[in-house]
Parts: sequence; structure tokens; C-alpha cells
Amino acid sequence: MIQVQCLGAMLQPPMLVTEFMDLGSLHDLLQKEGAVDLYKAWDISHDVLLGLQFLHSMNYIHRDIKPANILLCSHGFGFKAKIAGKNYHFLSLW
Repeated sequence: MIQVQCLGAMLQPPMLVTEFMDLGSLHDLLQKEGAVDLYKAWDISHDVLLGLQFLHSMNYIHRDIKPANILLCSHGFGFKAKIAGKNYHFLSLW
């Protein structure tokens, strides 16, 4: 999940500042490079599934998993994939 750095709820319009995802979205990557290799696909899938597992453990579902909502950032010699989305993409199961 994308980390929230700052919430400016009193600002007009309200503002949310998140961590910087320097590699853009999976959608951007697919548009630029086409199909990704098996190892990169495995890493992305693993990271996304961990994020979904966390959401489900908190009784939330995402409702809008798509390449544009999977953001990528540099991490050591590779990258990390994280799930993003707007508030209405998340549904509480409580």
C-alpha cells in the first residue's frame, strides 16, 4: 500500500501527499515496454498480492485493481509495486 506522508484535510481543495513512486504505474511501464518478462511479472504479482492480502486482513476490498493503480518505485537493484486508488475504490466489509 502507498504510504500517506501528509493529509491536508483543512485545505481547499483537500490534499493528500503520498510517497514518491519514481517509476510511475504499471500501465506506464506496459505502454513503454510492452509485455514484461516472467521475473518482473512474478515480482509485481507478488507485491500486489501481499497488498491485497493486507487489505483483506483489514476487512477492505479494493474494487479497482488495474495497471494504472499499481505504482512502481525503485528499490535496491530492482523495484517494488504498490497498490493505489481513490477512496471510493475501497469498500469496508464491516
